[in-house]
Amino acid sequence: MKKFTLFVVVVLALLLAAVPGFAQDYEGVSPEGATVEFWHQHTSFRAVQLNAIIAVFNNPDVVVADFIAEQVAAGNEISESRAAVLDTIIEGLREVALSTILTASS
Repeated sequence: MKKFTLFVVVVLALLLAAVPGFAQDYEGVSPEGATVEFWHQHTSFRAVQLNAIIAVFNNPDVVVADFIAEQVAAGNEISESRAAVLDTIIEGLREVALSTILTASS
């Protein structure tokens, strides 16, 4: 039992000694050039909404009409009322994304 306790103490000491080697400084990491690839099981309009969020993250300058055209080409039906919802989502997210980029760059 004493050998096992000693072994556990030594292993814990070695693990604690190695932790600073794995620590990373994220202050200097730039999110520029990062893209999101997100796999999900959502279908129908919920999938389109999620794709809108991802599209704005990847490119804050995404054009709403182009995004809707891509989604329709992918087989998603989008009514006019849902297109208005997408417009609201994308424009709201664009404001957040651009303010985040401006804050990060200053």
